[in-house]
Amino acid sequence: MELIGLDQDELRMAISDSLRLPSAIDGVSLVAEVLRKVASYRCPETPAALRNAAKQSLLGLVEADNELIEETLDNLVSCGDLAEVVEERGFSNRRIIYLGAPRLIRRERGGVILTGIRPDGQPLASSSIEDRIELHGHLRRISDADENDIQKLIGSGLVETQDSHWLDAPELIECQVFIEQYVRRLEALNYPSEIEGLQIFDFNKSSAYYNGRKCSPQTDHSGMFVGRRKQRFGSDLWCFVDIANGLATRILDLPINSNERGCDEAWRLQAAIDASEGTPQNLSIRQLGDGTWHLGICSPPPRWLQRRWDLIGTPVKRSHGSLFTWQFARQDVSDEVKFAESRLWFNREIYGKES
Repeated sequence: MELIGLDQDELRMAISDSLRLPSAIDGVSLVAEVLRKVASYRCPETPAALRNAAKQSLLGLVEADNELIEETLDNLVSCGDLAEVVEERGFSNRRIIYLGAPRLIRRERGGVILTGIRPDGQPLASSSIEDRIELHGHLRRISDADENDIQKLIGSGLVETQDSHWLDAPELIECQVFIEQYVRRLEALNYPSEIEGLQIFDFNKSSAYYNGRKCSPQTDHSGMFVGRRKQRFGSDLWCFVDIANGLATRILDLPINSNERGCDEAWRLQAAIDASEGTPQNLSIRQLGDGTWHLGICSPPPRWLQRRWDLIGTPVKRSHGSLFTWQFARQDVSDEVKFAESRLWFNREIYGKES
């Protein structure tokens, strides 16, 4: 057997062909597809094992650090390609990732979003429809799907899900009232012992740089903070912690709502804390030359916001300091700004029109 050497571009093209991907696929979409492929053969599996397997598969193909792989895996869970279950194991919990059921969600302005993964690398739909699937970061769409296409998808085993069930947005609430429900739960607890590996999100630091807010508690830290703590097995747990001179006196593990993920509660709680401190997180708003708009946020979106904006807009590359950005049609942007402001208490940061 003759061995043929491939350079990076040739290798990437060969992998793209084997995954039936467009040759011009962007890095995030490639990471998402590799994670889907790895998951189809390995799930149920722990998040760490999936991330490690994907990282090995991506070597030489794309610059994919641990943060990008973890972020993309979280996005696949958020959109429904994968499902996360927390298993209790004695005094610790463990996250297990399962394959999401194949589903379709109609978009209000036409086309469908496809979610779910079939086991053993099987395609989600028939080849005639599979070739029309568009990749937008972690998201898969068919923009021009008509009723005939939808019936073919349903006939091949995809379940149509109503967007109201998929979105499941939280009710309106004032930020201080939202915080108080966590404060009451926290004040009823007492954990005087040291918390191993505790990291907090310092609300005194700028929210413009998400990762820059994470730190170990110091002697000048006092108050209630969103944080993460290590556990013996599995991923770090999200928590709400009372700190006195750098020491944790009480700690409340998140979520308190069984219908949400710990990270979703934590990100919304941090947004509420920032707003209550008079430094709300920014929602960047920028009009593009083609009449569309970019909305960007500087912290990870809760699942309910990501699903809504995936359905109405299109995820795009990060821009202008935002950690996550979506593109919207002119007729949608006003409603989406109001929606995000009312539930995450954002501050509008408006930029000039781009040419």
